[in-house]
Amino acid sequence: MKRKLCSAKNGLLISAGIALAYPGDPRDLEAMVEIPAGEFLHGEDKQPFTLERFKIGKYPVTNAQYKRFLDANPRYPVPYVDADWARPYNWDREKRTYPEDKANYPVVLVHWEDAQAYCQWAGKRLPTEQEWEKAARGTDGREWPWGDEFSNDKANTRDGGIGHTTPVGCYPGGASPYGCLDMAGNVWEWTATSRDEDTKVVCGGSWFSVSENARCAYRDWLYPDLRSHFVGFRIAESQLTVYSRQ
Repeated sequence: MKRKLCSAKNGLLISAGIALAYPGDPRDLEAMVEIPAGEFLHGEDKQPFTLERFKIGKYPVTNAQYKRFLDANPRYPVPYVDADWARPYNWDREKRTYPEDKANYPVVLVHWEDAQAYCQWAGKRLPTEQEWEKAARGTDGREWPWGDEFSNDKANTRDGGIGHTTPVGCYPGGASPYGCLDMAGNVWEWTATSRDEDTKVVCGGSWFSVSENARCAYRDWLYPDLRSHFVGFRIAESQLTVYSRQ
């Protein structure tokens, strides 16, 4: 019964998110959240780590936002992968448009260089791994952005059974201490941090991830040329120091 109730509530949240896109989503999807300078508890072992002040996107970058970048760069390829699993997410390569009714869904099928190109065009950058974690976790070392207990109605992960991306911000109860949304589930997010010379750090888990892998401290590492239906990104700005994991 509990699973059915969670699923029904999630369905209402997603329907509301989809409806927002029809008249033109009234939310400010370009909003940036300021993260104050100071120390926070970082990583699985919750070690103190200090960061300078920075700003980060309140939401992941959406299809509609990414289209503006493509419109300004007409020779840049649209998100597309020639595979059956990618069909619901592929853009029309002739019209250069995103899938119907998915304006406020997070853009996917973008590799790391695509994310970098968008950030450069927008005058922003990718967040570092540490910046991303502080924005998601706050300073107290919590497991998920909202606290230490997982809930299906606060994030789009495999546990909730949605099975695909959802409009950004559909889970307001899952907001981080600073008000950032979708920092657990929906899409993994590229960061500026390298694990080694071959891979980049991604954070946050996705609709395809179990809840354990959507924790604030959990990390994965992907090849930067990967285009996936469960990887997107969000933007950041201000002083940048890129750290490599040891």
